[in-house]
Amino acid sequence: MELDRQFREWEKKTAVAIHSVSITKWLIKTAPLMKWSSIVTGLLILAGGAMFLAAPSEGVTTEDVYIFLIMGPVVSAGGFIWRPMFSAFALGAEKALEALLGKMPNNDPLDRPILPGRELPIFTSRVVENYFSME
Repeated sequence: MELDRQFREWEKKTAVAIHSVSITKWLIKTAPLMKWSSIVTGLLILAGGAMFLAAPSEGVTTEDVYIFLIMGPVVSAGGFIWRPMFSAFALGAEKALEALLGKMPNNDPLDRPILPGRELPIFTSRVVENYFSME
């Protein structure tokens, strides 16, 4: 039964890796929207800082205004890193999945006794490829 336990552990790790790959692919698809959202948000923050600088308001200090003026461009520039960052995450997730697929434990060696009621899951690289082709 130790072989079955090892296989179940491997199967759980592989399922998590497949889920990670699908999430990173979804994030790559949403990266352009996140880019433009970051740019617009940064420009709004910058405009708010400029507004408070031109017409000081009660309760807003000069330090607050400078934080707005600095954070606006930083948030806007941050919009350009979403896609490369998500692509790097996807590459790492795909490499982890490939490594796991290469380390599938042999839970059915030839000298293993036949146990009644024991089911062997069929989980191959073709199953993984078919899963990704459905997306």
